[in-house]
Amino acid sequence: MKLLIGITTYNRKDVIEYNSLSLSEIKNINYKDVIVIDDNSLEFDNKYLKNKYKQAIIKKNNMNVGADKNLLNLLKYFNSSNYDYLFIADSDLIFDKDILKTIEKHIKCFDKDEPILFSLFNTLNHKIIDENKNFYIKDSIGAAGAIINKKLVNMYLNNENKENYPIDYDICKYYKSLGYFIYTTKNSYVNHIGIDGFNSNAFRFDFGYNFNVNSLTNAKAIIYVYEKYINISNTYKEKSILEFARNGNIGISISIKILIITIKNRIKRMIR
Repeated sequence: MKLLIGITTYNRKDVIEYNSLSLSEIKNINYKDVIVIDDNSLEFDNKYLKNKYKQAIIKKNNMNVGADKNLLNLLKYFNSSNYDYLFIADSDLIFDKDILKTIEKHIKCFDKDEPILFSLFNTLNHKIIDENKNFYIKDSIGAAGAIINKKLVNMYLNNENKENYPIDYDICKYYKSLGYFIYTTKNSYVNHIGIDGFNSNAFRFDFGYNFNVNSLTNAKAIIYVYEKYINISNTYKEKSILEFARNGNIGISISIKILIITIKNRIKRMIR
């Protein structure tokens, strides 16, 4: 399995700190299979990215082109490479330590000769419409956490009717037009730690269902998110608390911390 890990970045230095550290803790990670494409960030330079992402390939746009065009740049790079699969590992993701093994396991569920698209991120923002033994079936997925193969990328890039904006939904629409289902793994193997991205809703934390918080790095990242974004809806906070509490001691600690943050924010609003 020749897998390229692609990360698109633009500013958000605080998020990249956690993303790069979580990436480094993935079992059997090989930085030579990682590419970072930066959209002309103002907060840092290539030297900073090279330090954070070890021996990864670092490319920087000469001008800011926006999140969708930067993702398109990643797809074009992948399409011209010798890799078979692309893992879109956005800069605002943290990762399960065994994610490479999980990717290989789920790729085997498909015929390698067909166009492949599925996500490692099962989020409540994308409704489940059906399921099979290995996956949930959804109407659409975001790009973050997606696995896509060379055949689909090549077909999409040569599709004269592609819209590109937002590119992840356009790929989903194209994939469904070919008669395929869009899948997500039943558990999440990545989790969002940023809600202020280009195409994001800045009032909701898009957490991954049953994400296994199996490292202190990931625990600290999640706590950081809740402390930073006070406008996360109470519904999402409550669901997050229940989800993380299932994951053993680290998850329980996170849940208690989130609860404390929630209570403090409510008290602040009462005092105002």
